[in-house]
Amino acid sequence: MRRLPLSFALLLLSTARGESTLGCDDAYSVDTPLGRIANNVWNRQAAGEHPFRQCILVRDTEDGAEYGWSWEGLPAGDTLVSFPQVVLGWKPWEGGASSHAALPVRIADLAALRLTYDAASTASGKHNLATTLWLTRSGAVGKAPNPKDIAADVMVWSAASGLDPFGKRVGNVTIDGTEFELWFAPNLGDPSGDGPRWNYVAYLHPQEGQAATIDLKKILEHAAAAGYISTDHYVSDVEFGNEIMSGAGETWIESLSLEVVRR
Repeated sequence: MRRLPLSFALLLLSTARGESTLGCDDAYSVDTPLGRIANNVWNRQAAGEHPFRQCILVRDTEDGAEYGWSWEGLPAGDTLVSFPQVVLGWKPWEGGASSHAALPVRIADLAALRLTYDAASTASGKHNLATTLWLTRSGAVGKAPNPKDIAADVMVWSAASGLDPFGKRVGNVTIDGTEFELWFAPNLGDPSGDGPRWNYVAYLHPQEGQAATIDLKKILEHAAAAGYISTDHYVSDVEFGNEIMSGAGETWIESLSLEVVRR
């Protein structure tokens, strides 16, 4: 039997399910009950001349509208191209209004920060399922982007296929009963030296899977105790999605919520 390419099979499946495409522009975003969903093809040039396509989707379910995204057309490669995501808070790379009323918040002022999600992914190629927290020094917001205020990028990888975090693996750590690989890259940023620079910290637990509750406060407490970040930094936003290097796939977010409790 002749097997269909994954991208074409996904297209046929999407049509059969009655899914709708909301937008495919690289910078497309839409406000939803989950949060702001962004296509975020931030490194389009890495796709070269290949017909890379990524779109934000919606479909009807018994529980109401369900949102997700799809991607296709990326050959084998070792460079991140995009990060389709749900954005909760104020993204320092974009500016505008915060998509979560409790963010930004100073880490020292947090009593609780927990992300709970249930997602379903079908994909090939190199990609992950990850949560990232952009930390800023001032916690300031505004209409204009302000990436030079970024102090750190803290990530939690819940699944990974064929790629590693930036930097070097510096050990293993157990947080809240879960063992993570710990990766660290200092002074990450634009190699030209003209852009912002920040510490990058990644907690990798690929067995966490596509449904979990992550205690982000405990993650941040560990990163602060290790000297990677400061508790005077601010959680500007929390982002959840797929970092993508190659292949094709789709992800649907069945549920997503962020609990933020101040002291």
